[in-house]
Formats: sequence, C-alpha cells, structure tokens
Amino acid sequence: MNCNDDGKGYNRKVHINEFKKLWNIKRIHMLFYSNTYIAVKPQLRIGVINKMTIFLELLRIVLILIILFALGWGIIGNFYALNTVNESHYWLGTIAILLLIFVLYRNKLQFSGWYKGKEVVKLPKNVTITLIISSLLFILLPLFTRGDDHEQIARVIHNNWNSVYIEHIEVIEDNKSVAFFHTADGEEREVYLEKSLFSWKNIRDLTFIREGITKPIHLSFSNSPYTNEEDIHLVLLRVFDKEIDRVEIVKEGETIHKYQLRSKDSEEKFGLFRTEIDDIYEAEFIAYNSAGAIVFNDQPLPVN
Repeated sequence: MNCNDDGKGYNRKVHINEFKKLWNIKRIHMLFYSNTYIAVKPQLRIGVINKMTIFLELLRIVLILIILFALGWGIIGNFYALNTVNESHYWLGTIAILLLIFVLYRNKLQFSGWYKGKEVVKLPKNVTITLIISSLLFILLPLFTRGDDHEQIARVIHNNWNSVYIEHIEVIEDNKSVAFFHTADGEEREVYLEKSLFSWKNIRDLTFIREGITKPIHLSFSNSPYTNEEDIHLVLLRVFDKEIDRVEIVKEGETIHKYQLRSKDSEEKFGLFRTEIDDIYEAEFIAYNSAGAIVFNDQPLPVN
C-alpha cells in the first residue's frame, strides 16, 4: 500500500502538490499586483514631489524677498534717514536695495531648476561685483551730499511742518539742537532735535504764544528732552529787549550761571540753559546790557 494513501481514498502527496500549485498562483498574482503598484507609485510620487517642490520654492522665495524688502525699507527709513535726504536720494536708495535683492536672488535664492531644466543659471562674477559696488555707492551717496547740520535740520523742519520762515537753528554739543520757526498758519514754534548716527530727529516741538507777555524776558521751564538727560532741567529764555546782552542766574546770592544771549532774529534773543538744580525756577534771572548795567530781573529793582 502506498504510504501516501490512508486507505480512505485520500492521497496526501496529491493534495500537497495541488496546494503548492495554488500557492504559486497566489504568489504570481501578488507579485503582479506588487510590481504594478511599484511601477505606478514612482510616477505618482514624482508628480506630488514636483508640485510640493514648486510650492515650497515659491513660498521660500516669497518669504525671503519679503524679509529682504522689509530690511531694505528699514535701511531707507532709519540708516538712510528719509527726513534728511531729498526725493532723488530716496529713489537711489530704493534702486540700491532692489539691485542687492536681484544679485542675491540670482546667485543664492533662485529656484532649483524646475522651470529651466536642472541647471541653475547664475550671474557672471564681474556682473555680480559691479552690481554690488553700484548698490553700495547708491546707498552711501546721500551720506556725502546731505549737507551740514543746519541744512539737515532745516530739511527736517520743512518735511514735518509747513514752515515759511526759520528764525534760528542752534546746534549744541554737536548732537543736540533747538530751532525756532514760523508756520504758514502763523504759529511760532520751537523744536528740539537730536542727532543719531546719520540723521537729525525731532524729539519735542512746542507752540509759543506771545499774547499776554509783558516782560522783556520770558522763561520756560521743563525737563530736558535729550537722551540721558531725564533728570536735568531745561530753561529757555526768550528776550524781547534788544538792549539786553547777557543774563545771570543767581540763587541765594550765588551766581550759578552766566549766559551770553544768542540772536534769534533782528528783534529777539534767546538762551538755553540745562541744570540739575531742582528748584531752578526759584532762582533770580538778572539781565545786563553790553555795558554791564542791570536792565531787568524777575523781581522789581529797589527804588533809590
């Protein structure tokens, strides 16, 4: 009797062979479907990757250009000092920033090549150097042509107010200034300015009203608007008598300051005094003429 026959008509060998055939058929089907999927999947993946690459490249370029443009605008607004350059310089600065963005884009930030094949085209080295040098010249040119301090301050005043007449500009310690001017509306104003690294900026402006003033000297007390002078008191003297030449500030019989007045225009003079004395408003301000005689003080002179 065949060992593969159990006597009941069941042949184990035959069934094993049939099972192997079925398994091989199943493996062929699985291999076919697997190969088909593997053949199709790369094409799908390539399409998705290309779309994602394009999207990410576009997003990267947009974000970087926005950052660069914002940085360029900050340079024009601060380093470049819009309030101290004229319109032609402003456009030179804009062109310079655009040139720098263009050079950086062509050499470092260009797309990976999906729109021009696989090769990324860069600018020639000499063209890159020429554009960068031109950009730097455009940026630095206004720094050499913006004029002296008085011209810059006058430009700040004209840009911020509709001024028709600037009486006087006084520069103090090279980086502080006070200016007096009249607007087209008839207002008389004083403005305090401070110089940063490259420009003059308005830090305080006030309107002066003459109505009701009868004394030849008018005093204004306030805290100093200048940087690192928050605890310093500022006294502005307006002198309406042409005979007055200088003013002494006396407190408790001691002269704490002598001030030679500056001419503001043909009719007026002024003096600017900064001190750490807290009760400076209690001091006596005595005005002298050029001969040294007392003309006025803030208290009535004794009658002989």
